[in-house]
Amino acid sequence: MNIEEKAKLYVRIEDNLVGSDAELALVDARKGDFHLRPQSPAVKIGFKPIPFERIGLYRDKWRRKAL
Repeated sequence: MNIEEKAKLYVRIEDNLVGSDAELALVDARKGDFHLRPQSPAVKIGFKPIPFERIGLYRDKWRRKAL
């Protein structure tokens, strides 16, 4: 870790997924599917699924056409 000495007092690094654990966490990141697998190690340490269906552009009075 390359953390400046003055900053180390304020830094806490924990519950990270690296390597094969990180690859097992997602459905298929290479194809753009970033949903968490139910059996993912990320779920086991407390990650919550991102509500992708609620993110992005939506129709409203300023955006009437579908994109």
